[in-house]
Amino acid sequence: PIMNRILTLTFIVICNSQKPPPPTLSLLQDCLSKCYKNQYCCRSHLEGYSTCNQLLSCANGCEFAYYAKNFHECKYHCSDGNSHGCEYNHPDISGSFGMCGTCSSGCSTGTACVYTLNECQNGCSYAINATGFYNNLHDPSNPNGGLGPRDGMNCSIPTSFNVTHIKNIGILGHFSPAAVFDDEQFAYASGKGNYLDNRRGLICVDDELAPRSQIQLFDDGRGGDLYAMDFVYTRGCLRICPGLLDLHGVKEECINCGGDGSKMLGILHHSLRGTIPIKKLVDLSPYSSAADGSKCSELFATSHGLFAVCPQMMNTYPNINAWQIQAPQQCLPCRKYWDHFGNAFDIFSLRGMHNFAAAGDNYIRVMDSIQGIGFDNSRVPISQWAFPNDLLCPNFKTKRIQGIDWGQYERGYVHEITHWLGLNLPNIYPYQHAGTDGAHLPSLCTIHGPLQGPVWDYKLGYPNIIPYTGNMTHGDGAGCIVEPNPPDANGKVTFRYEPSDSLKASRHSQLMLYFFGLIPAEQVTDTYYCLYNDGSIDDSDIKHIKANYGSFTINDIIAKQGKRVPAYPKVMPWSIDSNIRVGSITMAYQTPTEAEMAWWTIWNRHFEDDTNFLPHPPEGSWGWGQSGWNGGFVNFKFTTSGKSIVRTKLAGIPCRKAVIGGGSTVSYESASCAGPDDPILDNCTFGISTMRPSGAPIMLPTFSPTVRQVPPSTLQKCVVKCNSAGYACTSANAGCMNPTCSNGCEFGWYAASVSECKSACAAMQINQCEVKHPYVPQVTLQLCNDCHGCNCCDMKQCNVGCDKAYNTTGFYQQEYSSTLLPSVTPTYFPSPRSIKPSISPTSLSLKSSATPSAKPSVRPSLASVS
Repeated sequence: PIMNRILTLTFIVICNSQKPPPPTLSLLQDCLSKCYKNQYCCRSHLEGYSTCNQLLSCANGCEFAYYAKNFHECKYHCSDGNSHGCEYNHPDISGSFGMCGTCSSGCSTGTACVYTLNECQNGCSYAINATGFYNNLHDPSNPNGGLGPRDGMNCSIPTSFNVTHIKNIGILGHFSPAAVFDDEQFAYASGKGNYLDNRRGLICVDDELAPRSQIQLFDDGRGGDLYAMDFVYTRGCLRICPGLLDLHGVKEECINCGGDGSKMLGILHHSLRGTIPIKKLVDLSPYSSAADGSKCSELFATSHGLFAVCPQMMNTYPNINAWQIQAPQQCLPCRKYWDHFGNAFDIFSLRGMHNFAAAGDNYIRVMDSIQGIGFDNSRVPISQWAFPNDLLCPNFKTKRIQGIDWGQYERGYVHEITHWLGLNLPNIYPYQHAGTDGAHLPSLCTIHGPLQGPVWDYKLGYPNIIPYTGNMTHGDGAGCIVEPNPPDANGKVTFRYEPSDSLKASRHSQLMLYFFGLIPAEQVTDTYYCLYNDGSIDDSDIKHIKANYGSFTINDIIAKQGKRVPAYPKVMPWSIDSNIRVGSITMAYQTPTEAEMAWWTIWNRHFEDDTNFLPHPPEGSWGWGQSGWNGGFVNFKFTTSGKSIVRTKLAGIPCRKAVIGGGSTVSYESASCAGPDDPILDNCTFGISTMRPSGAPIMLPTFSPTVRQVPPSTLQKCVVKCNSAGYACTSANAGCMNPTCSNGCEFGWYAASVSECKSACAAMQINQCEVKHPYVPQVTLQLCNDCHGCNCCDMKQCNVGCDKAYNTTGFYQQEYSSTLLPSVTPTYFPSPRSIKPSISPTSLSLKSSATPSAKPSVRPSLASVS
């Protein structure tokens, strides 16, 4: 067939008709003389000279001006050329422009021939009033032309990029839309480079039937470019080459999946259009005004996806910090979906429709509900970072949300979702001695899974890996994990390296499955070892590594920190099976297309139960998880050996549309499509708009001002006691949105009683980085500093300071006039939903028994994880 014959072509080459003769030196002379007169000494390309400093010269600008339509086009080629390193190929001029040469004839000995970025552009300027320039040789009516239509001129369809997206794209590369059906047109823009790599040959341009290996991008108004000379390169009128998915027998494909989400394009067969129901939701808890800048303008839901359009939360899209959306006091989308689906989620997981410039994958611990898996969790649940009252559904009887992750791509998502465990083994010496950060599995231990990184160089440390060299079938740059060899006759164990990109490294060890509640303790039969990086490691033989080490078993863990509660088979106290319920929210700046919502819906379904994981897909393979994925498509079900899934199925929304007469192409459907919907623990029935009028201030209890401050010598008496008790944080390095033991000492000087002092501590624990001093309102306490390892997240420490002050001379009114006793007065703060967190009037109490709002645990699990 004709179509198949076309598709067997590898690539097409875009050729112009014969190029017109170049300008003569005499023609250029008028422009060149102005360059030389202004001390731009570099000779012209026509004379065979190169420039240096990777910059084009004034003389080059004169030559560009001969071919160009106008000054702006000439200036564009100057900017384009200056971004190409040592060599630039002008699309209309034969021969390369070298830019890494030496000083040419005419320049002073020892001086560089080009100094500034704008020298070439000045050549364009000098040509404006000279004779024989700006000939517009692409104009078909020009008898001296012959270049044919300029590439990109046939594209007149506007791209779907908006002004904000282009303005803030930076060095990112994005397709828009982010996912398409294979018969739709789309665009690409990037702030870095003017060519799009198309080596797999999926994309065709301007109705061509075969692909180009490199697709030129424009910054001169051509090809869908929004703004000429803004250093954002764009190409519109792109489409998937006709019949390509049919040729390879697939319905789903991707460009640049995996990685960090940059340059990613999801691709669906056009037969999937209209097969996935999309429900537009009504905002059930609106503010009557969006003046606070936090309104979500549109909400959508599919069977396996939530989509929030919140431009006012992302006014610099895509240059966005994830925490300004996902942090509990900011997560307006979380509340919007609670409104509709009730208390149905264990975790919220957010991502951008495109990857964000300042949003690495991360996890925020909101609640710890499991005992016996680490930390001081003898009492549960433990609040780590609470939602403010204006975002909570107050009728929820169960505090169910364990955390909020940002999961832009597969491996990062699998890693972050594991952090809900709040895992650490503080009482297991080998584990701690191997170098744990309190959030991830030490790379020198034989416990494996997505929370473990590769072995770092023993001297240089992170991020220098020890490369795996034992089997070259593994990916370039693969690191190592450590595995034990069987004990020798004396019981001594040696170790071996295995590749960090192996299937074993991607699966959770037995111990992790126990912590998840997926197997009972008696099925954890492995002994675990941790090597000590104390200078003893000898890896000269990577199959028999010698080192000092320690070991432990599940019995040691239970003896030190108790059994897991709830016990197997309960994953969480309220679980009805072994699965985790996740509300998967995709954040968009503008209304998503059908293909974008269909793509992420299908993505979530694959993430539920598609275990066809290949860490290194064969080159040239097609379909889901194949060569369009960097590192394959891994999911939670694979990492738990099939024992648990991340379930994103939403109650009440079917997986496919009913088709009259039957017969329809069906997208990928996970097992949850055929099963019953989950029961919901509680419904959310309390709307934000009923809590207070828009713009009404929140009244935060605090204390009236006082004019005196605690004497430093007096304060030091109490601070010394804080240090002896293990609380080394000073007021200057308070972190975690938490007042320090030193702050408690200070409050104890002003207070009339210990209970009043502790009330002042509670009044500071409101999930804010800057809080007014309760006794000296002219002073703002900074509570988000670098802790420098002083355990600033311990919520008890301010109260400890109050206690230490009690038996210290000079505190609790001993040097404080009774006429200055503080009294409670209201202080007004802005309405919630601003960038800084805030609280409702009922979230604090001045009674000593009040439970303050909780803070985040500042640990690597809260930071960006690559």
